[in-house]
This record gives sequence, structure tokens and C-alpha cells, in this order.
Amino acid sequence: MAWDGLGRLWIGTDRGLVCWREGKLDTYRWSVDAEDHVTALLIHADRVYVGSHAGLWIASRTDLEAHFRRSSRAQGQRLGPMDGLPHAHVTSLLSHADRVWVGTNGGLVSLL
Repeated sequence: MAWDGLGRLWIGTDRGLVCWREGKLDTYRWSVDAEDHVTALLIHADRVYVGSHAGLWIASRTDLEAHFRRSSRAQGQRLGPMDGLPHAHVTSLLSHADRVWVGTNGGLVSLL
């Protein structure tokens, strides 16, 4: 789970991502089990970072909120081993200064 500083609670689940705000839930799914199984979540610099068994998905928080009924697949960018991640299974996410650190089953990588 992660608060975004604007009163929204983002929650990773086994079936996608949920945003709770003002007493309602918005759900984001990719419709692929490995992508929907959220293993780590981070809000940093107005972006939502979602780790899963299928890599790291990154999207603008404001774009997600404006278009939550559209396919999540069309709204962000997914990174995996072909994009520099040591392994597709993301285990943790951390921000420090201007960097986002991604822990995977194969090691650690830093994003700028």
C-alpha cells in the first residue's frame, strides 16, 4: 500500500491495483495473471510504480485517475528483463532522492 499525499490510498492485490479515494474504489487490471499479481507498489514523483511477477509497470498517477476505466495496459509502460531488469519477478520498490530502486529475484537495479 502507498499513500500519494493527495488523500489517495493505492493498494496492490493479487488481482490488480486499487485506488481508494473519497470512499470509492477504482480498480486497474491488466487481465494477465502474472501482471495482475502485484508484489510491490511505490508512488514517486507523480508516478505509480507497480511491481509484479511480470516486471515493473510505470504510469502517471494523474493519467490513471482520469482514465481508470480504460485498459491499464494502454496507460503505462512495462519494463522487464529486455529493458534492463535483472529478473521479471519484482520483489520490492524504494525511492531515495531522485532514484527508484527495484528489487527483483535476480538482483537490484536503479532507475533514474
